[in-house]
Amino acid sequence: MTQTKELTLCAGDLYFTADTAGEGPLVVCLHGFPDHRRTWRHQISALAGAGFRVVAPSIRGYEPSSQPRDGQYRVAALAQDVVGWINDLGEHHAHLIGHDWGSVVASAAANFAPNRFLSLTTLAVPPLHRIRAMVSHRPFSLRRLWYMAFFQTRALPERLLRSPDGRLIRRLWADWSPDWSCPEEEMQAVIEGFCRPGVAKGALSYYRQLPDNFTALGRRS
Repeated sequence: MTQTKELTLCAGDLYFTADTAGEGPLVVCLHGFPDHRRTWRHQISALAGAGFRVVAPSIRGYEPSSQPRDGQYRVAALAQDVVGWINDLGEHHAHLIGHDWGSVVASAAANFAPNRFLSLTTLAVPPLHRIRAMVSHRPFSLRRLWYMAFFQTRALPERLLRSPDGRLIRRLWADWSPDWSCPEEEMQAVIEGFCRPGVAKGALSYYRQLPDNFTALGRRS
């Protein structure tokens, strides 16, 4: 596997740790929930080997240095982070790949600044404006989204995310990928990440600010 290096990216007054490897056209990889930037370790190796410069940041809130004072986790702000990273890297264009929440953010960034992206690849989750249509046409999918309602409650979700046994994270991954067994080393890395100050609250804020995102979409339509 390709050896990665760590670098620090700046967007506004926030700082983000990223893993990077390779030389060539820039590829930015955005992780989702409940994941972290190491989720991309195999893809980083493959893309770097194919002649790309790959950067996989921890997205907003997933470390203390990237937690905004105003508590802003709306999609528009997350999209601006992506453009800020590209600027900080001294690049004008990038290929963009996102998974889960990273997919939502990637779609928003490409819509926000389409001239900055050479390609867009999204995995697992559609653009935010398509989620409402998906649910209305496939109402049974709401069963798979139980955790979103649970995350609107206070205190208990944070406590479970910070639990050293990682039971909530294990439950979610078992629901979503029942035939996949996460290496325990990687599971522990994710669990430890959510135990860092403010990370559980930041990650849950993505879900708690979803109503604001949908309200903004309604004003634009």
